[in-house]
Amino acid sequence: MPNNSALTSGVLAIGFVGKRLLPPGREGALRATLAQVLDQLEAENPGRELLGISSLALGADTVFVELMAERGSRPAATGRPAYAQLIFLPTPPAGFFLPADFCLGDEAATDP
Repeated sequence: MPNNSALTSGVLAIGFVGKRLLPPGREGALRATLAQVLDQLEAENPGRELLGISSLALGADTVFVELMAERGSRPAATGRPAYAQLIFLPTPPAGFFLPADFCLGDEAATDP
């Protein structure tokens, strides 16, 4: 059996998928719930790096990515794990970076 040190060396991978269109007024509740889950994972996994794996679609995915980035940018406290992210696009860039979704200029739809 191969030795996969990434899985046994203290990295906890957290996969996330969510709804693209959040109901009006629900982003705050989602943000609070995800923060509680991340707090619990920190407490249950002292010393392990938390690796968020998700898309970067609008809606819930973006909320998750933002929370992971906020936690990753905080100065490390004793016993608090490091945060990292692996973010992927669900489609090729030309079909993902649409001006209507990201309020980007027309050139972004073809050249992100």
